[in-house]
Amino acid sequence: MVLLDEYLNDYPGIKLLLRGDSGFATPELYKQCEENGTSYVIRLKENAVLRSKAECLVEELDDEFYETLSNISRLNVQLE
Repeated sequence: MVLLDEYLNDYPGIKLLLRGDSGFATPELYKQCEENGTSYVIRLKENAVLRSKAECLVEELDDEFYETLSNISRLNVQLE
């Protein structure tokens, strides 16, 4: 990816975070980012396969979210 190479050459001391959508989701992009230490976030369209693979993460995040809400609720009760 030429643009990524340009940034890496022009700003060698700066850590990069590449954000893109599913149109950029190619194995070559992932490989280049991983080889040169560039962090990346690619938004993929939801589908049944991704939902199935991410189900345990969603449940874990839901549990953490509800625990946080519970802690906030308790804190509000204590402050009143």
